[in-house]
Amino acid sequence: MDSIPTFSEKAVAVLKNQIEKDGQILPLLTDEGQYYFFNVLSIVDGLNETESDLIRIGSGKIVYIGKYVLKNNDYTKSHIFKLENLEKDSVFVTEAFKENIINNDLQGFDFIEVDVC
Repeated sequence: MDSIPTFSEKAVAVLKNQIEKDGQILPLLTDEGQYYFFNVLSIVDGLNETESDLIRIGSGKIVYIGKYVLKNNDYTKSHIFKLENLEKDSVFVTEAFKENIINNDLQGFDFIEVDVC
């Protein structure tokens, strides 16, 4: 997911129980109808830096990640989150979140599977 997820009214209605504790649902009025930005506030210490393909600069800051590998954590507390120290980067979701989207035939979502170890 991009850094600022945008949801339709239907998506908010379907996902609200999963997302409301993980961030802010912010109204976005458009000519196409009512939509919402979702400001992701849940930050998880989940990047497995050893297994991920990443590049650091001299200060140690991660500047590029070619392949994300997540730690084998319990991700049931947050269904939508960002990774610690990478808050401006990608948004991650749980398998349960993804299944909810698929089961409710919500459109416009793209998922890239990442390894967990």
